[in-house]
Amino acid sequence: MNAGGGGFAAALEHKRPLLDFVGKRSSGRAVLAERDRVKAALGSLGAGPGARLLILLPNCPLAVAGLLAGVEMGLQVTLADPRAGEDQFGKRLVAAAPEVILTADLAIVLDRLLRLEAAPGAQVLVAPMAQMLPFPRNLLTPFLRGSGLAQVPDSPGFHDLRTVTEAAIPADDRVAQPKLQLADGEVSFATLLAMARSRGLPDRWILGAPLAGSEALILILASLRQGKRAILTPRLDAATLERLARKYGAAVLPAAPSSDAAETGASAGSG
Repeated sequence: MNAGGGGFAAALEHKRPLLDFVGKRSSGRAVLAERDRVKAALGSLGAGPGARLLILLPNCPLAVAGLLAGVEMGLQVTLADPRAGEDQFGKRLVAAAPEVILTADLAIVLDRLLRLEAAPGAQVLVAPMAQMLPFPRNLLTPFLRGSGLAQVPDSPGFHDLRTVTEAAIPADDRVAQPKLQLADGEVSFATLLAMARSRGLPDRWILGAPLAGSEALILILASLRQGKRAILTPRLDAATLERLARKYGAAVLPAAPSSDAAETGASAGSG
């Protein structure tokens, strides 16, 4: 079943806000438009059915769009948490053996990709975090000291998502879908969708776990299908989640992470 099959994509064809990322709201149509943009960029880099895609992003709408794009193209998708400690980060890269990496211009993540050299030959598609922020933060953040953002490396294999030549990728329900590689094992997208159907959610809630595990993905898919509003934050420390819970009067799901979860200082999207 294609990611757009079973009425899932049809459920997103509206302008009602579904995702809230540090104050910027994205409708279902915006998520689908971003999915199509990522599909075109991946296709222009030569990614086709069976190619290995590593999504290395904090919780943000682009991570959701990237997942949908990879599934629809029949890619072997691995989701990893960029907040992980360097040793775990490196091991995840080696295990994924990606041909294409979708990430953001977070300085610490780009520095690790350059320094560890754990994914030789991989094409790295870099999205600007500032474009995911609400006005006027999207204009100001790149110029702020300590923003945590960096320029796209002038190094072979690194590509700015904004400038990659687009290639049309037609939808094809016949494309086989390899299982997703997650932090807690492998699972098919169809299985996640099936589990999401029975998951009840409040009208507004906060995702408190990285989109690299099955429970977080089940929750976000259930939320999108049901038209609920999910609040995403790149920082998952207890203090940030508690502050957001007070601000929005919303529950944190599935649960607050343990206090030893590493942070990569994604300050561009904090707050």
